[in-house]
Amino acid sequence: WACMGLVCLMSACQYILAWGDCFLQNNSEKYVFEVVGNPKYPYKKIRVKNSFLHCIVFLSRPIYEEGNMKLLNILAEIKAEKPIFNFAVKPHPNSMNLNFIEQFCQDKKMEYLNKDVTISSILQSGRFDFSISYQTNVYFEAMYYNLPCFRYIYQENEDWGDYDDRFLEKEDLLNQIDKIRNKDREQLSKELERILVTSLGMGINRYKGKISSEPERRNTPLSEA
Repeated sequence: WACMGLVCLMSACQYILAWGDCFLQNNSEKYVFEVVGNPKYPYKKIRVKNSFLHCIVFLSRPIYEEGNMKLLNILAEIKAEKPIFNFAVKPHPNSMNLNFIEQFCQDKKMEYLNKDVTISSILQSGRFDFSISYQTNVYFEAMYYNLPCFRYIYQENEDWGDYDDRFLEKEDLLNQIDKIRNKDREQLSKELERILVTSLGMGINRYKGKISSEPERRNTPLSEA
């Protein structure tokens, strides 16, 4: 979770500031975790759509290229069997296989989104009903923009929480889509809000109070600390 909103104070790192409550399970005698939230994401009401046909897919960074290709093959199979689904694929900008992925998407009738298309513009476009992520923080950002996000777990080695949205095979994904599609919209929206508060720190901003409470200690010469 080091990439998921942990901020160390001082070289001794006695305090670790965390986005949400889910980090508190990491408390130890050596470090103190304190929830300060994520000011990038103020509180907002999540409103999930009723349709589950248009999906944005966020692939992972280069070390997970094998998994990226397995995921693309799953999506291609679904597209061939159920053409009603529309998949738009956003590769990681540092992928070594961008040309191949672009051609693959073209051959399999999936949309390819190049480097010039930003994640923020995708999420704010309103084009999509749900999302799929693979080892990327966009998993949470998608929820913030009202998109339930299914998590591909091939060789997953980071902690993304325990919400039941994981899949490994094609049938797993189709079952997850059916399950979410049949869930009450209000209930689903509230579940996503809970995840965003506990994991992303939505609506929480305690940085000013926490950081301003340490000025004397930060400015103390090392010989006097």
